[in-house]
Amino acid sequence: MGINISRYPLFVCVDADSMLQSDSLKKIVEPFLESDDTIAVGGNIKVSNQVVLDKGKVVDTRVPKRKMVIFQMIEYLRVFLNSRVALNGLNANMIVSGAFGIYNKQAVVNVGGYSFGVIGEDMEIVVKMHAFYRKNKLPYKIAYVPDAICWTQVPESHRVLKKQRRRWHTGMGESLKNHWFMNFNFKYGTVGIIAYPYFLLFEYVTPLLEILGITTIIVSFILKIINTKFFILYLLVYMGYNMVVSIIAVLLDKCLFGKDLPNDIVYKQLLCCIIESFGYRQLCSLYRLGAFNPFKKQEWGNMVRTKQHVVE
Repeated sequence: MGINISRYPLFVCVDADSMLQSDSLKKIVEPFLESDDTIAVGGNIKVSNQVVLDKGKVVDTRVPKRKMVIFQMIEYLRVFLNSRVALNGLNANMIVSGAFGIYNKQAVVNVGGYSFGVIGEDMEIVVKMHAFYRKNKLPYKIAYVPDAICWTQVPESHRVLKKQRRRWHTGMGESLKNHWFMNFNFKYGTVGIIAYPYFLLFEYVTPLLEILGITTIIVSFILKIINTKFFILYLLVYMGYNMVVSIIAVLLDKCLFGKDLPNDIVYKQLLCCIIESFGYRQLCSLYRLGAFNPFKKQEWGNMVRTKQHVVE
């Protein structure tokens, strides 16, 4: 049965270089049909670099040749199948990915539309919605639909990855700064007391703490300030936690969406869940540190993409 959304003043945002799965539009409008309070819905973003698409359907999935692509596949799974699902249950998602989202037009007008002069306008518009509707005590819902899938390409070079991560982190910082009044503010409900502190402490500040912590531990070990047992225990806890979270995300994706996903790709993803904790994650944190440089002019930058595997 088809879905008639003509009576809903909605508009869809899709990245120009991305491709929607054949049933994604049908799935992403469901929250609007279920509740008139829905004002925005985000879809699930998956990596398409090694996926062959035919009219919005996956017809073949190849094993990525570059580990960087697999690492990013795991990152996307962690974000879109772990944190966003959890925040969705609290009506506290602060980001609708610019690659694929749908909005109630009137809600966007109510908050003044997109902000000029910010890099992360996808996060900014959603945080503005939370602030406006909670401040005015209006019923609303911002949802996330994990099976409304959008396929997008990810960087395959460190130069492009560095620009992308710095841009993302700069945009997050701008939104958090513009809405500082929400931090631990009970007037803004779960957004003020859970989501905002989470993004501030565990997303925005994390690169600084991670690099500082690792550097301090290594230097202390070299100078023999700490003993070998503590050093090994620290590495096991730090690396082990990251690995477990990543492995859960990969297995969850396999159970929910990976019926046709070749097992050799899953095995390689599970192996990379271990490898990425030794170097790649720290490298991304270093890239994100560029967002804290007040002398660096922040710009959008170009996303270099490879040829999309699409059946003509």
